[in-house]
Amino acid sequence: MKQYKYISLKNSWGEYRTSKEKGKLSHREVIDSMAEKGWKYVDHIPVGINGYGGATYIDLVFEKDVEE
Repeated sequence: MKQYKYISLKNSWGEYRTSKEKGKLSHREVIDSMAEKGWKYVDHIPVGINGYGGATYIDLVFEKDVEE
């Protein structure tokens, strides 16, 4: 069975970063961090549209095998 986790990143001037107070990680830093914890990056989902036609947020999608 698969378990999924979603992490939202906010688009700020063409750069996606976490909105958490502690560090505002880039998409690459989030993917690397999750890989160290055993999660596999699967895809991203654009969420919302800003005035320039870009996504306001993206959700990074990770998966991991879990035992039933």
